[in-house]
Amino acid sequence: MAHSQNPQVPPKRGPHYRVPWRSIDPKNVIGHTNYLNLLGQYKTAEKEAKVKRDRYDRAKTKFDVDAALEIIDECISDDAIDRVIDDLERTQKPPKIAFPHPEWDAGTGEFNPNSRPTNALPFAFAQVLAEILDCEVDLEIGQIARPGRKKLTNLQRFVWQAKFEGDVSEEHAYILADDMFHFGGTLAMLRSYIVENGGVVISATSLATKDGAHKPFPVEDNTLGVLRSLYSADIDEFWREEIGHETVCLTEIEGAFLSEWGSKLPDLADGDTLLQRLREEINKTKAT
Repeated sequence: MAHSQNPQVPPKRGPHYRVPWRSIDPKNVIGHTNYLNLLGQYKTAEKEAKVKRDRYDRAKTKFDVDAALEIIDECISDDAIDRVIDDLERTQKPPKIAFPHPEWDAGTGEFNPNSRPTNALPFAFAQVLAEILDCEVDLEIGQIARPGRKKLTNLQRFVWQAKFEGDVSEEHAYILADDMFHFGGTLAMLRSYIVENGGVVISATSLATKDGAHKPFPVEDNTLGVLRSLYSADIDEFWREEIGHETVCLTEIEGAFLSEWGSKLPDLADGDTLLQRLREEINKTKAT
């Protein structure tokens, strides 16, 4: 006698899905310099600092490629390049540089001034890396959602994340590049998009990190343990439903922030209560 079976209902998944980290993924985002040096403010005389800050603003907000190339020439690190090359030794595929950048015409076939890139730094950085490594820059993968991270709080960075579209090459190993690495959400979403569409990400590098150090990319096991201890094991289901993926798909800096945020609420010792507080804050953030 045949027994009817109910089809398995897939778990509810929020808008920002990420493919789980893989063993071949880069373990660190390789930094070249610190943020103050990128701005031209690190150990710089006041008069020169003003000139360099103006140069940075032109590169960042007015798509001044010459200014961007000057900054990159001062900030790029031979040691960081060597570390990227070390990553490439883990694959036989030719490298290709992918970096977060908006489309020029937003898919309309006509120029759209609202989607025009204003930050020349990631474009110039990708081109310089490609020249040094003798490889291609990928311009097929474009950023179709631009969350405006400069104005976002840390919780808002989870709620509004970058999205990408475009053809992914299975014949290449991608190097992710950006001008600044903070939370890591944008590069994590770019990496997930590439992997989900059949590609391989072999390295990740940023022209600057806050302190100039290389930063861990995937969330670490110890951090995951702290999150589940703080918020209870239900944190994964909550994060998948509200954000789109489990905590194992976080970056290490994202995970560390959530751990620190929960640790600052000692009056909420119970994990379920703390998770409810996080739920309330996420919902409040969505409503803003």
